[in-house]
Amino acid sequence: MSFVGYRDVQRDGVFLSLGQNLRFDVKLDDASTELTEVTVSGRRDPVMNASHTGASTTVQRETIERLPTLNRSLADFTRLTPQANGQGFGGRSSSFNNITVDGAIFNNAFGLSSTVGGQAGAQPISLDAIDQIQVSIAPFDVRQGSFTGAGINVVTRSGSNKFSASIYDFYRNQQFVGSKVGNVDSPYPTFNLNNVGFRIGGPIIKDKLFFFLNAERERRNDPPTGNYTANRGTTTPPLGGTVSTASGRDLDALSSFLQAQYGYSAGPYENFVLRSNSDKITARLDWNISQNHRFNIKYNYLKSYSDIPPSTSGAIAGQRSQSYFGLPFLSSYYTINNNLNSIIAELNSTFGSGKYSNNLTGGYSAFRDLRSSLGGSPFPLVDIGTATGPSTTATQLAGITAQNSLTSFGYEPFTAFNLLNSDVYQLGDNFTAYLGKHNVTVGTYNEYYKFRNGFAPNYYGNYSFNSLEDFYNSAGFSYDRGTATATPLAAGATRLGPQRYNLQYSALPGGQFPYADIQAAQFGLYLQDEWSPRSNLRVTYGVRADLPFVTSDLQQNTNAAALTFRDGVKINTGNLPKKQVLFSPRVGFNWDVNDDRKTQLRGGTGIFTGRVPFVWLSNQASNNGVQFGSFSTSGAVAVGTNPNASIYPFSPNPDAYRPQNAAANTAYNLAVTDQNFKFPQVWRTNLAIDQELFGGLIGTLEAFYTKDVNSVYHQNVNLPGTEANPFARSAGADARPIFYTLGAAQTGNNAGLVTATRNYQIYAGRGGATAANPNISDAILMKNTNKGYSYAITAQLQKTFNNGVYASAAYTYSDARSVNDGGSIAQSIWRDRSVSGDPNAEVLSYSQFLLQHRVIGSLSYRHEYLGHLGTTLSMFYQGPRRPLLVRVLG
Repeated sequence: MSFVGYRDVQRDGVFLSLGQNLRFDVKLDDASTELTEVTVSGRRDPVMNASHTGASTTVQRETIERLPTLNRSLADFTRLTPQANGQGFGGRSSSFNNITVDGAIFNNAFGLSSTVGGQAGAQPISLDAIDQIQVSIAPFDVRQGSFTGAGINVVTRSGSNKFSASIYDFYRNQQFVGSKVGNVDSPYPTFNLNNVGFRIGGPIIKDKLFFFLNAERERRNDPPTGNYTANRGTTTPPLGGTVSTASGRDLDALSSFLQAQYGYSAGPYENFVLRSNSDKITARLDWNISQNHRFNIKYNYLKSYSDIPPSTSGAIAGQRSQSYFGLPFLSSYYTINNNLNSIIAELNSTFGSGKYSNNLTGGYSAFRDLRSSLGGSPFPLVDIGTATGPSTTATQLAGITAQNSLTSFGYEPFTAFNLLNSDVYQLGDNFTAYLGKHNVTVGTYNEYYKFRNGFAPNYYGNYSFNSLEDFYNSAGFSYDRGTATATPLAAGATRLGPQRYNLQYSALPGGQFPYADIQAAQFGLYLQDEWSPRSNLRVTYGVRADLPFVTSDLQQNTNAAALTFRDGVKINTGNLPKKQVLFSPRVGFNWDVNDDRKTQLRGGTGIFTGRVPFVWLSNQASNNGVQFGSFSTSGAVAVGTNPNASIYPFSPNPDAYRPQNAAANTAYNLAVTDQNFKFPQVWRTNLAIDQELFGGLIGTLEAFYTKDVNSVYHQNVNLPGTEANPFARSAGADARPIFYTLGAAQTGNNAGLVTATRNYQIYAGRGGATAANPNISDAILMKNTNKGYSYAITAQLQKTFNNGVYASAAYTYSDARSVNDGGSIAQSIWRDRSVSGDPNAEVLSYSQFLLQHRVIGSLSYRHEYLGHLGTTLSMFYQGPRRPLLVRVLG
């Protein structure tokens, strides 16, 4: 600090945590006064500071460098938050967090993963590029928003007047992983991981322009689950080993057949590796334009991909991965790609001799997530069971009777046209006036989203066969296991169809693929006063107004609109929730009781407004009953003798049985959003006391309570009856609702049982499904509930010793109840919720994200020597990890 006629004063070593303000009261000495050297030192204290109100954890660079991390991930450090459970906080789903890096949105806002790169197992940013991490559960500063779980903010390193650089290489394999627990020895599967990178930062123009650059590459190879090999002997391999009962000769013959007949390479079925690779770059420029204006711009790049086993959905015996019974070909696996390009700029300005300041930010992020098949070109998915010989009996021909899966090859069922393109634009501005005891801030923060999502199970078709012989027959050949040879069928011989065939197709004109295109925005305005009535008391109060809305035009299902569902609900798939302003008033305080930073009382209360995972809104665009058609048939016998008329002999062409210019299906499911649906809001109250006990030991006792104001709740409105008057009730003691009709008593082997007819659909296409009388499997309505709540009580001790030792320990007791915990698909969110009564009942249960008891401890010691060298020893403890167990009876 300087002023004409007075000596300059400089204070070094003062560090602020994210969101922390610090006021300096300095007296400048006359220039004629002769001063000797004055050294002012400071230490960052994320606990004892006037800006600390609600529950939060700040992880400084020093901690990042000292504590152990196996995955070099954000989660390895956000776990230092006592109320954490994985990436969830306070008993809430990670889907309701807001993650930012230098202010740039780093969420998977669509909701398919808790973090960017998460599906590919990649970390979105290198630890070596991070300067500070803060987890805020209850910040009563209205500038922080867009979450009802926690706000996770990351600040990257920047350059300075001194050049700084590092280069690193981390390597790990199974030899570094323990294999013995007690007397049980279980060797860890073979893998290898190599992480290399560098960083460099420094001045371009001293005191004026600085740069920072970090680049990192990670390569990991893992075997498939089980790492089985084929049986090449004449006897059955023993259970518990790594040799499958699948015959290597049969699988080799099948691979050769596919290559010779169709030019299709199924890939290996054993001894292959699955890749998990990523490349990331973080770059930053800082420019001191003038004494009053400072500008910075940051760029983040991520390219990541991982090879993933095929989904078990619709698989024979629910199995498509390697097992004792079977070995799928690599072509049935897929690669998930998570890519990101993000740029954000920030301008900080001061005006009026420091009485006013302004912070302006703007950014753009492009997320590109897509799948590709490890089999390359489009090819139907084929599942083959472990039965031997051709199917001949009526039961065998009518459907899948194989007990286990032998192999699979072709396009994984959810991979065709599976992509998610997300474009996120953001703009924010904060203007602050420093008016004595009042710091008044007025600001705005705005987000705009564009999504394109493709999702169509079985779009290239899925054939299922009981045996190898059945597959070859459907392809026009007979197979001899004894010689492992395939012979063409005689001219005119009947080719049987598969035991099961599934296909989804486009119902749009021209047959183009029906992508779900969604556009949404969230605009925010806020006003806040930070009032310091006394030197040891700070009160922060303000109000935030958010306007979230979806701007897309969605297609209407006019036939469904004419129907009346449960409780008189009418459905219009073209309508979206109406625009509603959501207000978030908050007040927080920090009281330094004795004005010596020894005893600190803090807390606050207020409303927090977040986002929903946009996949929940996208469900309405893709599950409207008019964009897709599909059919699923079973029975391998020829048309005329099979009541299902399902003869579809195998074809390598995915479009062989795809209808052209087809009408929409008359059998479908629906997912819609209530017109009055509001984005999530919670009311959160926090109270804590921090006390310096003795010798610098800090003790904290903290509690917070969260009550849902607008949470998310799914109902199936195609369910017959009502909650008060269900379709039927059981004869048991609890008289629970049932959705089937009991018939006559059975005899013989089934004596004591009765026949039962399922009745779980209002609209089931009875008498023949038509456009006006559709077969609707379920109609899921997303609406709000306010019944959920959670709370947490934490006791913590922490101390930094003068000899280089740091220690911390904390215990947290939590409880969390919710009506719905979420997911990605509307139907499964409703289906997977366990209730004792009506499946639509708005009742509470323990949240699946609850970790009732949690103990954490960390200890580190650093010894410096030879002037500039140092060695650090550290450890981290967490326990228990056992979630609350709830017994479900049904």
